[in-house]
Amino acid sequence: MNYLDILILDDDLAMIDLFETSVETWNADNNENGKHLNVIHAESLLRAHQSRFDAAIVDLRLPDKNNKGSSADNGNEFAASMVNSRGIPVAVVSGHVVELSAELEELEHFQKFSKNYGYGPVVDWLSEQWDLMATLRKSREQIEVASAEVFSKRLWPQWQDNPALSGNSPDRQAKIVTRQFASHISDLLGLDNDQNPDWHPYENYIVPALTSERTHTGDLFNLDDEIWIVLSPQCDMANASVPNVLLAKCTQGNDQWTTHIDRLKATPENEKSRKQIKRFVDQDYSKSKHFLPPLPGKDAPLLVDFSVIQTIPLTELNEILDHRLGSVSTPFLSNLIQRFGAFVSRTGQPNIDIVHFFEI
Repeated sequence: MNYLDILILDDDLAMIDLFETSVETWNADNNENGKHLNVIHAESLLRAHQSRFDAAIVDLRLPDKNNKGSSADNGNEFAASMVNSRGIPVAVVSGHVVELSAELEELEHFQKFSKNYGYGPVVDWLSEQWDLMATLRKSREQIEVASAEVFSKRLWPQWQDNPALSGNSPDRQAKIVTRQFASHISDLLGLDNDQNPDWHPYENYIVPALTSERTHTGDLFNLDDEIWIVLSPQCDMANASVPNVLLAKCTQGNDQWTTHIDRLKATPENEKSRKQIKRFVDQDYSKSKHFLPPLPGKDAPLLVDFSVIQTIPLTELNEILDHRLGSVSTPFLSNLIQRFGAFVSRTGQPNIDIVHFFEI
């Protein structure tokens, strides 16, 4: 049985009872599917912030953290903080949905419901979020396991006697340790070993791009219905030390790829087609080309063509960031740049007449 914890935050006990009844009905209907929702409730906003759960059902008009002064601001702030800081689905169920903040309306994985329609629609919505909640929960569990090893064995022995931790800028030092912490966890989870599965094509990309204010090495842009990828070094763009950005054109789709993928969909054990697809993935390709898997939600791969390049002013590119499709993620970026460097730095030699090797 797979369990998920759902917080209900409401100061009306009758509404909590109604929610629990709706959840019990859903659990009975989904027992054969191995799915079960646990209802938890907190006596106050403070306890809610301290609790762990996979989704939250929130009333708007709630007392503050000291259980005083019921206000819609309290519900709005808690709901927004749960989506923004935990990434979990949050639903506001209220008799005063007009008091919902504009910020909440724009957030992902958020929904609003009127108390006038009961909790049936709310539980149906939670059911639709099951895959999101279950995946996020399992991901966090694996990160916590990796975190324990990284922090206790690799970070804390270095930092425990460092006076900087208790110096004048504890927040700054905490950010430094956090960055190192996250970097080590990423490296640990990315190791090629029996504990980690092979990489999924989606891991090749960050969609949308992480940097919202400027372009980054590996950014993919849609320019006049053509896809171009940024190859300029990140340091040059971050410091604006160069006026122009170098981009290479990406060809969308490949007939050989399509042929072998179609064959594998019909016959997954087709060894010949598996080897051909593996050639793409392993970059066993022309030195002037670099393979990128299909973007999430797309079918066609991208072939970066190092022989077709252009430059665009950095200021101009930073003004059209809404044309970005995403970015190549860090683990895959270095190979792209290394192959581009190898292509542009290659040198030829004079042609030798091979007849001289075997002439009599």
